[in-house]
Amino acid sequence: MGEPPAGTPAIPIRGRKLHTPDLSAMPTLDNFIRGSAADDGKLKATLSALNQRYGPYDVHIAQANYLPDGSGFKLYASVRDPDKGMIGILERKIYHDEQGRIVVHNTVMDLDDEATGKGFATAFNSAMESYYRRSGVDRVTVFATDDGGYAWARAGYDFDLRPERIESSVSSITTKIRAIYDSCSPADRSQLDDLLRRFEGRTIGYPTPNELASLTGDDRELGRTLMKGTAWYGVRVL
Repeated sequence: MGEPPAGTPAIPIRGRKLHTPDLSAMPTLDNFIRGSAADDGKLKATLSALNQRYGPYDVHIAQANYLPDGSGFKLYASVRDPDKGMIGILERKIYHDEQGRIVVHNTVMDLDDEATGKGFATAFNSAMESYYRRSGVDRVTVFATDDGGYAWARAGYDFDLRPERIESSVSSITTKIRAIYDSCSPADRSQLDDLLRRFEGRTIGYPTPNELASLTGDDRELGRTLMKGTAWYGVRVL
């Protein structure tokens, strides 16, 4: 795909500038969110406007399919290093909920280990969230697992408070707290004790995912130690 075009906006990350593409020419979601399988080719052609450079890597839409009920679509994309080739995959589900609001579900963002931490996710999510806002998206949801348990928390996602989902999220996180407890210093254990107490109270008093991921103490990366490997349901209201 070559170098990012001149004038591409940049966002800072760890002292660097990451290029993010201009998606202002892409039609808003309300123009094409609904359709049938007969329209899949047109859908993929429309989404090809996303085939651009995000930070250090390129995105290429591989497949796009409307949902059987016509309420939205799924897109599948490869993430490519311009020198090394394919280094990851993306999957998104975009649909209307029962109230007719547009929801984006971040189904998959999976990068090779050596490709993580380079700023791709920051650049891609920044560009897409700007586009989602322009399209009138109500919220973005995610089921955070593995490395994503930490990454989506640092990205500012809140807990999905629907009863069955917050119960599952809290269970995963409190289980992890107990798993790391004995290996922590007394001062760090005190912080973990406080978190357990807060999770026993009302949801309004729960720590946010970002608060959990940002924990520091004798273990300077206590938050990463805690949240990496957890499984929780997140949401960002736009």
